[in-house]
Amino acid sequence: MRLLKHIEEVHQCVLVAAAGNQGGPQAPSVRADDHLPGRFFKQNQLPNLLIVAATTIYGNRVSWSEIWRDGSQTGMVHAGGVQLNIPKWDSETLNLASGTSFAVPQVAALAGYLRSLDSKWKADLMKPANVVKMIKYLSRAIKSEPAPPLFVPVDALTIWNGHVGEENCLLAYADAVKDICDEVVKNIPDNLDNWNPTNKPPNFGPAGSGEGIEWEEGPSQPECTSDDCGTLCKGYYCEPQPTGVPPDFEDPINKVTLTSSRPSPKPSSSPKPLSSPSPAPSSAPRVSYDCEGGNMCPQANMKSCDAAANNLSRGRNGVNYGT
Repeated sequence: MRLLKHIEEVHQCVLVAAAGNQGGPQAPSVRADDHLPGRFFKQNQLPNLLIVAATTIYGNRVSWSEIWRDGSQTGMVHAGGVQLNIPKWDSETLNLASGTSFAVPQVAALAGYLRSLDSKWKADLMKPANVVKMIKYLSRAIKSEPAPPLFVPVDALTIWNGHVGEENCLLAYADAVKDICDEVVKNIPDNLDNWNPTNKPPNFGPAGSGEGIEWEEGPSQPECTSDDCGTLCKGYYCEPQPTGVPPDFEDPINKVTLTSSRPSPKPSSSPKPLSSPSPAPSSAPRVSYDCEGGNMCPQANMKSCDAAANNLSRGRNGVNYGT
């Protein structure tokens, strides 16, 4: 969790995670706050984390998309996650696939899009908390055509980018969409820092055209032309399907090295009698191997190390090793 907080607070990144796909009748006991990072959000440890559930073409949450243990979806955002055309990593073909993991990139892309708009809130949207507020404020129930079956409840608020046709309500908009966009922006203050968006814009507006997105093949652009663009990722962790052992892997059980400042004893010409006194305590550092977290900790730092790894108190769930 500390790493996630560092990424958000220091690097101002918007954190987005999948709710999970085990919420259906096959595994009714699994909920989004049974695992991480959903639990961090539910326990208010990462309040700006966006947990994304998946919806069907009718705008309702799909049954296997996990909800909270209390039976609610409070604080979640929703995006399409059923029967999507997903490119295969090893070919140019598309596969139909479903999952909350496929809904997450849509929310992440929306966060980037809202930040890129030259709106009067552009500076405020550099803060992750304000991006989260805007995404949740703009989300709404959608009306699908054709209408969903009677047994399908439209129980999800689906993400929206603020567009009405070619106009975006967060920018200067044409008179043709003025009535709609005025309703959208009237509850958004000039400064978003203290904004608590309780009033949501109404769910109305013209139906979509139903037309697909037009695109043309061509060279990728924009291309990096300066030395400030960074370095292309190479190596084990940059491969889509890496093989072999990770380069930084160390077995915490079978590869334990203890160092000692005590010189090695000189060999003796005759064995010591059994009644000889016990040797002086070793000056080698004592360590604790925490079976839950796989951490080797010097005994002097054992309390803080265990607490950082698994929130354990000193000596709990650990085995002391020494010489």
